[in-house]
Amino acid sequence: MSPLREFYVGLTRAFRSDDVPRDEDELRFWFLVQPYRLWDRVCRIDGRTFGQYVADFPDLPLPLRFLRYRSAFLVVPYLWPALALVLAARHGLDARRQWRLALRRPDLYLAQPAKSFDERAVDEARSDVFDAIFASFDHARRRSSSYEIDDKRAFAERADRAGLPHVRNISRQEAMREGGEFIVKAPRVDKGEGIRLVSGERAFADLPPDADVIIQRRLRNHPALLPILPPDPPLSTLRILTTLDAPSLEPRLTLSFLRVGASKKIVDNLSAGGLMLEVDPATGALDVGIENAMAPRARVVEVSQAPGAQAPFRGARVPGFDEAAALCRKAHWRLAPDVLCVGWDVALTEEGPMLVEANLYSGSFQKRHYDGAFHRTNRAILALLADRLDG
Repeated sequence: MSPLREFYVGLTRAFRSDDVPRDEDELRFWFLVQPYRLWDRVCRIDGRTFGQYVADFPDLPLPLRFLRYRSAFLVVPYLWPALALVLAARHGLDARRQWRLALRRPDLYLAQPAKSFDERAVDEARSDVFDAIFASFDHARRRSSSYEIDDKRAFAERADRAGLPHVRNISRQEAMREGGEFIVKAPRVDKGEGIRLVSGERAFADLPPDADVIIQRRLRNHPALLPILPPDPPLSTLRILTTLDAPSLEPRLTLSFLRVGASKKIVDNLSAGGLMLEVDPATGALDVGIENAMAPRARVVEVSQAPGAQAPFRGARVPGFDEAAALCRKAHWRLAPDVLCVGWDVALTEEGPMLVEANLYSGSFQKRHYDGAFHRTNRAILALLADRLDG
């Protein structure tokens, strides 16, 4: 069967059937039809439906904004071979191969339409899009309490009960009594939006008494990181993704990266000028820094050293990386054992790694460490679907 015919037969069968996908080939089409089916169903702990979440998503580039309408998720899958042909045409002699790869992994090509992917990435790279779709489906169907850790306040309370080292939330009265510098943020806001650094006697004077915020003492970076960081950096956190692994369905480390914040910023996010550095899971060693690592249309730029830093990134080791990885696996098992994938933000301090928050719809960055993540996660999803829909 030709790739084009195979694509349309598989897609139509998925739209017409409510059966549990039996293998990875059926699963890739199951993913493509779920946004249309989930559109009006609540899939987030804040009560938003899938459609509302997509509509609120701030980073969709102009060509993808039509995805904010449900009808697009009925039409676009059938138009994908033609759209993929347009994207592949820019790759010249490699266009035919890129088109075939795009039919296999539309999630990769939609997320980064200007990028040329190789066979290994298509065969192995983790899928932010598909994993988030499964999380939305699973939450909409089961409403497991495990998903509540996506709320920063609920996460801290559960981590405390589980005895996991984490950044402690404090009251406004406690902060005013102790003094110093504090981070103030909303419990359900992503991407570092609205985070403020406050200090001094009048630090909370302009904060309404009934404001729904979290207050945490400002942490400092581990001294071993300082040579690779710019002057006066924010807390640079480690993002570790853990994923249930088939057949045991126990958490494993999928990938990890260090976010290096820009000088004099409050957060280490890319939107605030930060960099991403992939971490070798076997050694804890860093690669070069990447600008625009997750921006769909921007040119990815490699950076060997942060502005004003004393040392380059490559080869430097993340202090306490093994301990941080073990902590995240333990946290996944204790806080969300029935959730497919969790992205953990970890503060690297002199006292050891501390959990900052959990992200259940986690974007990721990977440059080279694939480790079969796509197929391994697919097998876990198939096992979860078979258990939760058939059992």
